[in-house]
Amino acid sequence: MTLKISKLVKSVGPIEASLSKYRRLAKEFLEPDPEATRQSGKSRRITLNDGFKLFLGDKMVGHHGFRVAEAKTVLTELWPWFEREGLLPEKSRKHKPREKDVFWEIFIVPKTTEIGFYYKAEGTIGAMKSAKEPGFKNVMQKKIIHESPVAQRIGSAFDRDEYKVRVLRITTLSREFQIATRDLR
Repeated sequence: MTLKISKLVKSVGPIEASLSKYRRLAKEFLEPDPEATRQSGKSRRITLNDGFKLFLGDKMVGHHGFRVAEAKTVLTELWPWFEREGLLPEKSRKHKPREKDVFWEIFIVPKTTEIGFYYKAEGTIGAMKSAKEPGFKNVMQKKIIHESPVAQRIGSAFDRDEYKVRVLRITTLSREFQIATRDLR
């Protein structure tokens, strides 16, 4: 399914997104569209996954303080993982379904000696019923399901850089995008 950027902006909301900002982000985050040029007069068409990439880029730049180049690097490096975990609006064959809902948080720390980032993804398993605790309907259990290079940092380097950590609540953002674009499907 493809859609125009203007339609995406309308569904995400006029407060959050502006057409000119999303067009600018499309030039930065997406591959060039050879058919949609100024001379052709055709508008660019994108997939829902491309729209999600623009939505995340907008959130990362506007709310998390990333520069555009940094957000592009993070999204490029994490995109295959998003596919495997089924966090994209259009699921790929790489997606491995889980029995329970997992709420993902990605901790992003800039590398101090070179350009780039370390990542750590933590999954919280939600809405689990517990027979041991009859007063509670839902028990949230925090479980680290996936760790990436942050765990390989020497000693307390992660603790020392804690003020630089940015948390991307990717499951929340994915659901927010899916709710905003449900009429486009």
